[in-house]
Amino acid sequence: MQAASLKPSERRPVEARPSAGRLDGYGWAALALGVAYLALTTAGALATGTSWDESEHRRYGELALDFYTSLGAERAATTDVMRFYGALHALAGAAAERLLPFLHWSAARHLAAVAFGLLGFVFCVRMARLLAGSRAGFVAALLLAATPRWTGDAMANPIDIPTAGAYAAALFFLVRIAGAPGTAAWRDWVCFGAASGATLAVRTVGVLLPAQAALALTAGALCLPRPRLATLRAQAARILAGFALAMAVAAAVACALWPRLLVEPFAALGESLAGTKSFPWDGTVLFRGRNVSALELPRSYLPVWFALTTPIATLLGLMLGLAFGLAAALRGRLERETALRAGLVAFAVLFPLAYAVLARATLYDGIRHFLFVLPPLTALAALGWTAALEAARGRARALRLALPLALGACVVEPVVWYARSHPLEYVYFNPLAGGLAEASHQYESEYWGLSLRSAAEWLGQQRSSSTGSERVFVVGTNAPWHLLEPWLDAPSSYRRVGINKPSDMILVYHRFRPRLEMGSAAPLHTEAIVEGQVPFWEVYPGVLLGHSRVDELDSGSER
Repeated sequence: MQAASLKPSERRPVEARPSAGRLDGYGWAALALGVAYLALTTAGALATGTSWDESEHRRYGELALDFYTSLGAERAATTDVMRFYGALHALAGAAAERLLPFLHWSAARHLAAVAFGLLGFVFCVRMARLLAGSRAGFVAALLLAATPRWTGDAMANPIDIPTAGAYAAALFFLVRIAGAPGTAAWRDWVCFGAASGATLAVRTVGVLLPAQAALALTAGALCLPRPRLATLRAQAARILAGFALAMAVAAAVACALWPRLLVEPFAALGESLAGTKSFPWDGTVLFRGRNVSALELPRSYLPVWFALTTPIATLLGLMLGLAFGLAAALRGRLERETALRAGLVAFAVLFPLAYAVLARATLYDGIRHFLFVLPPLTALAALGWTAALEAARGRARALRLALPLALGACVVEPVVWYARSHPLEYVYFNPLAGGLAEASHQYESEYWGLSLRSAAEWLGQQRSSSTGSERVFVVGTNAPWHLLEPWLDAPSSYRRVGINKPSDMILVYHRFRPRLEMGSAAPLHTEAIVEGQVPFWEVYPGVLLGHSRVDELDSGSER
């Protein structure tokens, strides 16, 4: 790849001596993109609705706080349904609620997710800079900021974005160590351990990091120049000590932030790992136009979802990176350090996906459980674009201009999507899928239920104008009530009934399908993510007697 032809001083000008004052033009441009990304996600965090699992994570955060403030006497957090997760994300959300009491509790918790998303963004950029210099860092910032599935989830996702942010930080420090483990700074080992522990203190994907570290160290030892044994003898003690230090720090951080792991370390870890592979959720998933049980999805589920939701610019960058990497390897021009680092990042992306596919792990909600691979995947794509831009130097002027123009043109499409879809950017499908309008007939779209905030606000307007404040407003709906209730003007003034029962209004939530025909009834209101495209919810008057598909509409309303 491009990094193979650069001198070390050119590849890592900032990481060797981190200083904001030493940022070059690409560094300042990446910083500007980071500010824009933060502004977008912050605005979205304040505007979007409540995500499906958010109330459970909120409860878990309160129970975890009780556990710590009682010095372990209150142990409800260790038996709660969420005990299979660490509590870092839940504690961060609870802390945000207390620090920002003037905000709605959901908005405060969303800002905690924004902070973790920013962490992932920063370490994605740093990873790319470490691999191929400041221009790669800028390209990584551009690509990740223009990745709607990342940016949209960073506004509200209560657990997967915290996992991804901590994972990106841990992987960055591991990549830095892997280049020269015998001389790695103790600080890097400590930071790797702390970030690994923080990842495990959210989800069990954190157990991958020590295994990846052991693999990277083994690969580094096998690739040492001769005399290999002499070098190993000289460095082994320091490497082993650094690894042991990192694991001790990781264990301490994970236990400190996961109540059940602190109380029952072996049972907590074993049961959580088993549950990760075979999560007992047997709901249906819309995949390729058919409703399929999550327990019976084909192995193509994850690859198809990544292919259809990853922006074109990132997909092209990955192909360029693969092509230039293979070319450099065949010519013998791929530096050992670069190969080890890039190979480690690629493994950190590919192994979790391959394992989930081969082991037939329970999957649903598209790629959201694998958002943690997006920062390293984006860093690799940035490496590919940087290699292509470097190869164009000295070539025809038309080629030198065409590459950055092509990158810019590819980025325009998701940026336009931001303008059209805010704050529900996460339902993005790329042009290969035909965009949301086409893909929504084949794949689930608004699975978080974030759009139901606008439904609750619309219902409030109708209630106040039609019933006054005296009578209870009856709503027939298939939507999960806990996603509507936080945004209702007066929750006690509403009563939820089934969609086929007498009611003042019928609210139809289209989670798994773009639309179901409602006979001759015309909707009173339709909420569409993009005008003229896909309705996420619709409201109809009263009960639709004789409707043949009300049972189908009622199905799937529970997670």
